[in-house]
Formats: sequence, structure tokens, C-alpha cells
Amino acid sequence: MNALLSAMNICRHIFPILIYCLLAAVLGCSLNPETFDPLDIRRADALGDTVSIFPHLRYYFTTRIDNNNVLFNLEPEDAAYYTQLNSAKDTLDFIVTGLLAGNASYTIANAQEITSQQGGSIPAGAASFTFYTHARETEPNDTRETKRAFASPVFGEVYSSRDTDFYFLPEPSGVLYLRSYESGISLGLGINDSVGQDTVVGGSDPMKYLSVPSHFTGPSYVRVYSVLSAGRYELGLQYQ
Repeated sequence: MNALLSAMNICRHIFPILIYCLLAAVLGCSLNPETFDPLDIRRADALGDTVSIFPHLRYYFTTRIDNNNVLFNLEPEDAAYYTQLNSAKDTLDFIVTGLLAGNASYTIANAQEITSQQGGSIPAGAASFTFYTHARETEPNDTRETKRAFASPVFGEVYSSRDTDFYFLPEPSGVLYLRSYESGISLGLGINDSVGQDTVVGGSDPMKYLSVPSHFTGPSYVRVYSVLSAGRYELGLQYQ
């Protein structure tokens, strides 16, 4: 009887120690920096996989990084771009300042290793993202004779006060929109039909809407032109 009580007493003291060791082992494995990398990079915008020909993409890091900036390579590299890291070192902007090709595929990847303040890292080239572009205007398209088929949306640029971009709209219906992408520019949007009827909208608002009149005789010709300045734009059709 004494032996049984002695054994039970020993177990009562050893059991908490065993539980403690087991918990320490489990936590030690889950927090081991060699098996757990807290650093990752993900898209932070809501633009989707298909973007404009001059996109502004945003990414966030799951932890603050050590790098003062992060360089990305663009493939194929056919337009000017740059990256910008915020002061908190957890958000990165990838900004294309030139014009990418339309209906094309692009891939960006980090050009150097990215390290975090918690010990994680992303090797060079490991953070890779692929995106696609919408349609782009094709020059020459500055007269009705050199008009281009309209695809919604289409992105382009009015290069000067004398530049006008023409598009061909086979069936005139719906509401056209024109979005300007630079502050302070003023672009106009016009539609005229096959018998010479015309309607326009101008002004400095960055977003403009123009309904295709129901009495227009197809086909119609859509034009984007400069009112006071030049700049980049997006032209699309909202179906009613």
C-alpha cells in the first residue's frame, strides 16, 4: 500500500513536468525561424488580372521589410516604370509611366532579395506576378479614314492639341465613357453618324459620359480629342 501511494505521489509531480516539456517542444517547432517564414508579398489593389496599358499596381508585404526600396524587373521590358516603397515598408507600388502593348502578357519579379525585420526572406526572382493588358489604340487613327475598330475598353493617349483618335462603332447604342488619367487635362468625346449628325461632351471633368442618340444612323464614329491639353485616357461602352 505504501509503495502504491509513493508511486502515485511521484506521478503527481512528474506529470506537470511532462506536459510542460510537450508544450515547449510543440511551440518551439512552430516558432523555429528555420521552418516558418513570415514574409510574403501579395496584390493589394482590386484591378484584377487584366489592367490598363499604363497600370499602377500595388502590393503589400505580410511583415515590414528591411529593404529601403525593392526593384522589380518587367518582362518584356517595353515601357518605362518604377517602384515606390511606403514609409512603413509594408506596401510597394509598381507604376508604369510609359505605354505597354495592348492585349499582351507581362510578368514582373523582384530583382533582389527581400528581407523582413522578423527574419524572413524572399529570394531574387521568387516574387513573380503575371498580368494582362486591355486593348490599346493603334496609330494612325487621327481621321475617319484611318479609324480603328472599337473594343471596350480601349486605352490610348492624345499626344498634342491637334491629335484626335477615331474609332468605328458599327451599332450605335449604349453609353460611352471617357476617363482621363492625368490631373488638369481636358479631353473631349464626340460621336457622329453616317449622315453627319453629331453630339459631343467636353469640360475638365476626368470622367465623362455620352449617350449614343437613338436616332443616329449607323455606323457611328467615335472621337477623342484635346480641348485644352493632351494626356492618356480610357474609352469604354456601358451597355443599357
